[in-house]
Amino acid sequence: MDVLLLMGGASAEREISLLSGNAVQAALLNLGHHVTVHDPIDAPPPSDELQRHDVVFIALHGTGGEDGEIQAILEQAAVPFTGSNADASQIAFHKGQSKTRFLQAGLATPDSEQFHIDEPLHEILDRASRLCCPWFVKPDAQGSSLGVSKIDSPEDLPSAVDSVRKLDRSGLIEEAISGTEWTVGLFDSVTFPPVAIQAHREFNTYAAKYEQAAAKHTINRGPATEAEKQLMAVAREAYQAVGATGLARVDLICDEQGNPWILEVNTIPGMTETSTVPKAAAAFGWSLGELCERMCAAAIERQHHRNWTGNA
Repeated sequence: MDVLLLMGGASAEREISLLSGNAVQAALLNLGHHVTVHDPIDAPPPSDELQRHDVVFIALHGTGGEDGEIQAILEQAAVPFTGSNADASQIAFHKGQSKTRFLQAGLATPDSEQFHIDEPLHEILDRASRLCCPWFVKPDAQGSSLGVSKIDSPEDLPSAVDSVRKLDRSGLIEEAISGTEWTVGLFDSVTFPPVAIQAHREFNTYAAKYEQAAAKHTINRGPATEAEKQLMAVAREAYQAVGATGLARVDLICDEQGNPWILEVNTIPGMTETSTVPKAAAAFGWSLGELCERMCAAAIERQHHRNWTGNA
C-alpha cells in the first residue's frame, strides 16, 4: 500500500504524535509498504497530495487530529483514512458529549459537572459541591491526561481550574472512583485483552503514560476471566455509543465492588513503545505492523463502502 502518514501537528500532544508516527512508519516500512510522512503543523495536506495515496494513516493526537477536524477534511476529499469518522471523533474527544452518550446507552460513568473557564469561581465551586470529593478536574477536550488534576479539597479547585485554562475553554469536574484502572483496545469487531494499569503516581498522568517504567501494565495472556469479559463487553458498548470505528481505546475504572465505570473513549490511541494498545494487540497475536496494516486495509474497505452506498 501507498500510505500517507499524518503525524506531529500543532496540538499539546505533538511530541507523543511524533513518537506514535515514527513507530507506525517503521512498522509499515518493515512490511514493505510505501510511507510518505506529512506534518500538518501549519496546514493540512492539500487535496492533490491526499489523492495520490491509497490511504491516510492518522497518527495525530489531540486537537486538530483527534477531534474530527482532519477527519472532516478527509471525508470531503473522499479519501480512505484510519479510525473513526468526523462525527464520532468529535463526540469522543469532548468528554461532556461522550458522557451523555454513555448515559444514554445505560453505561455507568462517574458523576460530573461541566464548567467554562470564564465563569466565576464561586459558581464552579457551587456545582462541584454537588459531587462527592475527591474530584478529578479535566479539560473537556484534551488527551494524554494533560491538564488533569486530582484534588481532595475544594480549596485546591482554583489551581486545578488554572491548569484547565492553559489548555481549554471548558472543563469537567468528575467524582473520583476508587478502584483499579483498566484500558481496553478495540478494532472493529475485535476486542483486545484488557490491560490493568498500576501507575507509580496518584493516577495515570501524562508522565505515567509515556515515561518508561512510570506505570506497570498487566495483561492476562490466558483465557479471559469473568471480570475481564465484563470489562470487554462494557468497553464494546462504550465504543459503539460514540460511534467509533477502526482502532480505539476505552479507559475504565473497576471499583472495589467489581463494577466497571467508563471514563472515556480515545479514537486515536498512542502507538508508542509504552502505549497499551500495541501491547494488548501483541498479546492477542498481532505485531504492530500487522495492526497498522489491518487498520489501513479496513480504512480502504470503509471508503469503498461509502462510495457504494453514498453514506458518510
